[in-house]
Amino acid sequence: MYSKNKCVQLYLGRNTNLKTGDQCKIVNCDVIIVGFQLAEGLLVIVYQMLDLLVLSFLHLETNRFRSDRVFCTRQLEEVLKTAGWPVVSSTVLTTPPPDCMNRFQLIVKHLLEIQLPPELTTPAVTSSLLGNFPPLSLPVTLMLKPLRKRFIYHFCGNKKTNQPERPEWFMTQVLTWIRDHEHFMTQWVQPVFNQSRRTKMSAKLELTQGLVELVVDKLHSDMPSLMNKDEHFSHMVDETLGFDKELKEVAGYPESLPSAVTVLTQAQVFVKWIHMEHKYARDKMDNILSSGTAWSELTGSDELKITEAAEAFLNLLSTMTERYSILPQPGHRMQFVDLQLELIDELRLRLSQLLNLERQDPLDSQLPAILNTASYICTVLAEWGTKPHYLMLQHYKTQVQSVGGELSAMEAASLRQGTVFDHALTLLQHLVQKLVDDLCEAVMLEVKARSRPYRRDKWFAMTCENSLTPSACPMFQVLGAKLHSLQSLLSSSLFSKAWQSVATQLCMFLLEELVLQNRFNEGGAKQLEQDLTRSLIPLFHQYTHRPEAYFLPLKEACALLNVRPLPADWARGKYDKLPFEIHHLSPEMIHDVIQKRADIIPDLI
Repeated sequence: MYSKNKCVQLYLGRNTNLKTGDQCKIVNCDVIIVGFQLAEGLLVIVYQMLDLLVLSFLHLETNRFRSDRVFCTRQLEEVLKTAGWPVVSSTVLTTPPPDCMNRFQLIVKHLLEIQLPPELTTPAVTSSLLGNFPPLSLPVTLMLKPLRKRFIYHFCGNKKTNQPERPEWFMTQVLTWIRDHEHFMTQWVQPVFNQSRRTKMSAKLELTQGLVELVVDKLHSDMPSLMNKDEHFSHMVDETLGFDKELKEVAGYPESLPSAVTVLTQAQVFVKWIHMEHKYARDKMDNILSSGTAWSELTGSDELKITEAAEAFLNLLSTMTERYSILPQPGHRMQFVDLQLELIDELRLRLSQLLNLERQDPLDSQLPAILNTASYICTVLAEWGTKPHYLMLQHYKTQVQSVGGELSAMEAASLRQGTVFDHALTLLQHLVQKLVDDLCEAVMLEVKARSRPYRRDKWFAMTCENSLTPSACPMFQVLGAKLHSLQSLLSSSLFSKAWQSVATQLCMFLLEELVLQNRFNEGGAKQLEQDLTRSLIPLFHQYTHRPEAYFLPLKEACALLNVRPLPADWARGKYDKLPFEIHHLSPEMIHDVIQKRADIIPDLI
């Protein structure tokens, strides 16, 4: 069988040496080609005719639907008037006659079967943001017409109610309409929706969405004038967030549908919003820290020692979280978290600046109150970081940084286990630890100064008395007073850190500055051990059940001074024959302590 191209070549006479059989094949090919051409022409004609038929049918159906729509629209308007729709302040919705509502439901059912024309899908007040809303059914669209007309008349024209700086006026009106028409939509429209196979939407929700579209369009059109005045812009943000919250909590508006907050997330508006939040937050922080009662303790917070400044700052962050948590996009919420982190760091720097101005005794200054403030904020932030809201944002942040190639696999895994506040907490906790160290250092300076007579007592010629060494009284007195002051000034957790630090430092101080700087006869060694076990350790017993655990090196040193007799080979570093075990002193320290005994001849050491 010859191909089509071969047949054409033969037909054109390019090959003159033809046999009889080939001539027959040429004729057959010619017939086939002509048949192809005729078939293609007929198909084109058929397609054109089908197009005309379809267009004609669509034209007829469109005219029929338009006629039906016009007729049903008029019928629906008449029925709604009879039923008292829409509900306004001057009317009260009463139960209409059954025949009227039966007719209404029949019209609604018929309208659901009519394809909505394009001109009806375009709202009367248009906005680029309305494209995100799903289309409404024809019955609800028609039912919204009188409400839309009233909205435009009162809030988009020359009436005094059209005040861009008063968005609460039209938002309150919309919420009122939603509440007033809920019963009608649920009782009369929803049953028809349930019977229809073309829609599974809630009638109440469709009406709510249509009214929300009016709010979105109005906000969007007013935004240029609001952007120029910070006070009006800030008020608009507050009212929009309040409207959105009430819409979802009271009216049951779903998170999946666009809302008025959509206007706030537009690029220029959102940047303005963030800037305003930062500005007002810094002003609020200034007022908090400059208040005369900023460092006063709140009543009922004995254990935590919560200051006014700490509570006010956390309320500032909490309010900000409540405001931005309704934003649908995690990227927008994360920008607010970054703002919160910036505010936390600003607070840390401000607290450090305030501390630099303090020149008096730390215990008599604002340092303890500032320390309580920073510590309580750390505690709350650590708790917040484990809440689902912040954990989701931490996960989002990790994903974004991982996709951007900013993190290695190990860094990404570490971030997933952390919280959004980790870095800020690290810096703030460093400040807390520094302040605790400063307080403990102040206490130890006083204790060391009062311990001088005790350290320089005649330990080499002392008789053990059944009482505290008299020269130790000033040191123990100031130690007890300072610990009591710390306990009254600091929260329980901070005081626990402070007294443990003081105890540890005091133990090493007495070991290095008293034991290793004196020589002890038997009476002096016993007196020192008695002072330790009967006075110093019991002083800390009110803070812990095992205070001796913080004085183990000093306790072991006293035991070495009092052991009788010493092992014969102690000078060669053999301490295994001691009647007790040494765990907290190095061999060099053991040797240094033993040679402070007066019964050891220095020449033999």
